[in-house]
Amino acid sequence: MIVLSYGGGTQTIAVVLLILAGKLPRPDMIVCADTGREASETWEYTERYIQPRLVEAGLTVEIARHDLATVDAYRGDTLLVPAYTEHGKLTNFCSYEWKLRVVRRYLRSKGVEKCVNWLGISTDEVERMKPSDVQWCETQWPLCGMPVSAG
Repeated sequence: MIVLSYGGGTQTIAVVLLILAGKLPRPDMIVCADTGREASETWEYTERYIQPRLVEAGLTVEIARHDLATVDAYRGDTLLVPAYTEHGKLTNFCSYEWKLRVVRRYLRSKGVEKCVNWLGISTDEVERMKPSDVQWCETQWPLCGMPVSAG
């Protein structure tokens, strides 16, 4: 099973366009984690431009609601938002806690036992590529030339 984690950004939309053009295999599911903090423009663009094209192709973006997150703005005494110091960006817990883990919980709630999860990360951000920390959900990055499994 192939799952595209849809974030609404440039890279994810590029993956969607490659799917629609037949350059990538059709995923079994497209899931977006609703962090409750996305810009309204992201949702508007998805609904106006992306969702209609996906529907024409028999696909849709499923929403994994934020109530699947087990933490909110803080985890213990750690603020879970991107922050920058003179030495660079601090660890970004929000992507893991509010997106990755929420999508995984959503997949499990839908009965998914094993999948390949595509993430829209491009070659200019390879430092963000991290292997999956669970065996049932393999991570792949189709924009980075990583091998893409057919399921």
